[in-house]
Amino acid sequence: MTQFILIPTIAEESRHNMLLTAYSMPAGPLSEQDRSALDKQRSLITFPLQELGLSATGFRAIDSVRRLLAEQGRDVDWLNNHRLYCSGKCEGTSAELGLALALLLRDRVGELDIITSAALGGVGNNITIEAVAKIPEKLQFVLEQKQSGKLGDKNGLFFISNNYIDVDGMERPVNNLPVISKLAEIGVDVIAVS
Repeated sequence: MTQFILIPTIAEESRHNMLLTAYSMPAGPLSEQDRSALDKQRSLITFPLQELGLSATGFRAIDSVRRLLAEQGRDVDWLNNHRLYCSGKCEGTSAELGLALALLLRDRVGELDIITSAALGGVGNNITIEAVAKIPEKLQFVLEQKQSGKLGDKNGLFFISNNYIDVDGMERPVNNLPVISKLAEIGVDVIAVS
């Protein structure tokens, strides 16, 4: 069973807001057409993300996963036999953590909804969870989706950075956002991490 990771995206018009689904699966063989279209400089792991314009986002996720596993002395070779998938396009860097978790949680059964919106950063073995924009709107959107029954009955974990980027481009702490307690009341725990 594959653990699906949900990534909220906020559009200019709220009716276009979406919860994208990211996941990874063991690789199957490439068709001749896919093989000929493959840029040899690109990773096969992110091949399914190319048509969505998410290759660079996938590369950052893979790099972070490789660094994390190497730091822990764990095998990284399995990565080459996996492919990352996403159900739609996500602007910016907010899908990076979701794609990394899709790889790391590949063998988990989806007992919880895992929701993420954060970028990845850091150097060397220090991997950081970075702030992204529109976190208050994404939290509100997930609240509305849960209240309307579109997320089902599972409890959830929503991973975000300790901070978010406001409309003025300033980093603000997430801990004072009132929507976080509303989400907790309906079974979605917001986990702010660095």
